[in-house]
Amino acid sequence: MLTKTTLAKTFPYFSLLLGFVIFQPIVVFAGENIYELVYRFKEGEQLRWKVMQQLRVKTSMEEKTEVVDTISTSTKLWTVTEVDAEGIATIVHQVEEVDMHRKQTGFPDSSYNSKTDQETPVEYEQVSKSINTPLLKLRIAPNGELLSRTPLVPYSLGTLDSKILIQLPKEKVKIGETWKIPEEAALPQPNGTVKKVRLQKIYTLNSVKNDLAVISYKTERLSPVEEPQLEIQLFDKLVSGYVELDLETGHILNQQTDVKGYVLGFEGENSSIDHVARLKEELKK
Repeated sequence: MLTKTTLAKTFPYFSLLLGFVIFQPIVVFAGENIYELVYRFKEGEQLRWKVMQQLRVKTSMEEKTEVVDTISTSTKLWTVTEVDAEGIATIVHQVEEVDMHRKQTGFPDSSYNSKTDQETPVEYEQVSKSINTPLLKLRIAPNGELLSRTPLVPYSLGTLDSKILIQLPKEKVKIGETWKIPEEAALPQPNGTVKKVRLQKIYTLNSVKNDLAVISYKTERLSPVEEPQLEIQLFDKLVSGYVELDLETGHILNQQTDVKGYVLGFEGENSSIDHVARLKEELKK
């Protein structure tokens, strides 16, 4: 039977998430359906999101199957501490509250609510210590490029932490137009080396209606990966999703990120892993 330790090494079952920052209103050029997408921040402002995450991992080995289901709801706070002359913003990320639930085959269910629980279960102690504590300092360019990410306390990024901040085009775009951002994934191998895999994010401005812009995105793999263990590491990098943007306020109203991965033969020909995750965020007004 698979052990709790085995799965814990393979998949983090909760994450304190980063997320989308705000947009200032998209500029529409007179007489043209062309839009300029730009991030702008105001020093001193605080932005909160309701973050909902679901993760299901089904692992089969030697005719035994184990399923882990996790669900978490949290409130994420971003505080803009500085905006320089070039529009580069410094943002402090923290989590104000969490409500977490976990089910695993062969183990008792577990949960933790930071607002109501008087005692913290052992498996959630690190999470508890992270609540209402500045976790990361981010520097973000006006086009959304993440210039730096500095941990303020010992902090392990979760499943989708580094996939949520979409990068905007430097040029104006029309409805239906796409822009592409190259990426590279560094995958540690058993022999101690690192395999680099080229990826590409493809973004599309799908529609603008009643001041609501919808941007969708997906990830393409440009380098071949044949080893099942490396395929597993790619699960959380091959994301897709969408963003709903209010053009009047310039804020992200909703966003969703999805991860789906399935691998056969990662530890013997009869082994398999089915990994499905979804992240949703809603701006709190």
